[in-house]
Amino acid sequence: MKIAVLGGGNAGFAFAGHLAAIGHEVYLYEDKKFEASVKPIANAPLKIKETFAGEVRLAYAGSDMSQVAKDAKVVVVAVPAFAQEAMFTEYIKYCEEGQTVIFFPGNYAALRFHKVLKDQGMEGKVLLAECDSIPYATRKSAPDEISIYGIKEFLFVAALPASRNQEVIELWNQEVYGYEFFRDGVNVMYSSLNNTNCSIHCTGCVLNAGWIETKKGDFSFYGDGLSPAVCNVIEGVDREAGNASELFGKRAYTQKEFFMEYYNIPDFPTLYETIQASPAHTVSKAPQDLTARYVTEDVPFGLVPIATISKSLGLEAPVCQSLITLAEVLTGRDFIAEGITPEKLGIDGMSAEEILEMIG
Repeated sequence: MKIAVLGGGNAGFAFAGHLAAIGHEVYLYEDKKFEASVKPIANAPLKIKETFAGEVRLAYAGSDMSQVAKDAKVVVVAVPAFAQEAMFTEYIKYCEEGQTVIFFPGNYAALRFHKVLKDQGMEGKVLLAECDSIPYATRKSAPDEISIYGIKEFLFVAALPASRNQEVIELWNQEVYGYEFFRDGVNVMYSSLNNTNCSIHCTGCVLNAGWIETKKGDFSFYGDGLSPAVCNVIEGVDREAGNASELFGKRAYTQKEFFMEYYNIPDFPTLYETIQASPAHTVSKAPQDLTARYVTEDVPFGLVPIATISKSLGLEAPVCQSLITLAEVLTGRDFIAEGITPEKLGIDGMSAEEILEMIG
C-alpha cells in the first residue's frame, strides 16, 4: 500500500521506518523550509534502532507534495499541533477523493480541518480521523536514524463523523499494521480529550522549570522530574480531562491507566511507581528549555482546550487553569489566545448534546 507520511520529525521518521519495514510503499514529506531534515534519507537508508532494528529505504523523502499525495490510500499527519494547519493546507492542494487522513495525535484536528474543507467546497472529499497519541516512544538518534524504544499496545481512533469509526479501524488494523491495534475512540471530542500528553508534559515542565533552566535538560524527565508530589498534580489534570470527556461518551484515561494499558506496565499502587517502571520513558531526557513542545504545544493545544471546553460546559478546571497561568508567566506568552478554544472549534455556546449530534 502507498502511504503518505507528512512530517520529518521524530514521529514522522518512526512512522516511515516502521511502515516501510512491514512492507508498505512510504512517501515521506517535509515542508520546503525544513527539507534538510529528510535529505539524509532521500537517497540512503533510514536506520532503525531498538524495537525495530534494521534499515529501510523509502520510496520518496522530500518536499514535493504532489508526488507524496498522489495515489496514497492513507495519509498520516505526524507533526506538532501548531504545524498541522500549514501541512494540511499544502496537502489539500493535491488531495484525492476517498483518501483517509489520520492525525497523530489529533489535538482537535478533525474538527478544525473539517471546517477548512467545508469552506473550500471539499467537504466529504477525504475522510478525517484522529488518534489520541502516536504509537511510538521514539527519538531521532542521528540525522538518518530513528530509535523506537517502544510501541503502545493500542490507540483510540475516531473519525468525523463517528459513524465511520469502524471503517478507519478496519483499514488500519487489516491493511496497514496487520493486527488489532486501533480501538473505537467514540468520537473526535473524546479522542482529543483522551490525549494525556498535556497532563504529564506541561505539569512536569512547569513544576521543574528551575531544574530545566539550570541543568539544560540534563536529567531524566520521567525518572527524576516526576516525583510523587508532581504526580499528584498530573492526576489533578487527569480528573478534569475525565470530567469533560465523560460528557462525550467515555471518561478519559488517567495517566496511570495510560501507562498500564498502552505500555503494558503492571498495576503499581501509585502513578509515581508506574512511571518509574517504564524503561521506554525513564531513558528520556528533559527539554533543554521552556520553549520546548512540552510547553509551547501541549499547553495551548492540550491544557487550554480542557480548561475552556470545561468552562463552556459548566465544569470547573482549576488545576489546568493554574498550570496555564504559571506557564504564561514563565514564558511571557498568552497561551489562551494561542490555543484551541470552543470558538475556534465552532462549538461555542453549544451543549454537549448538540456537539455530539454535530460530530456523530
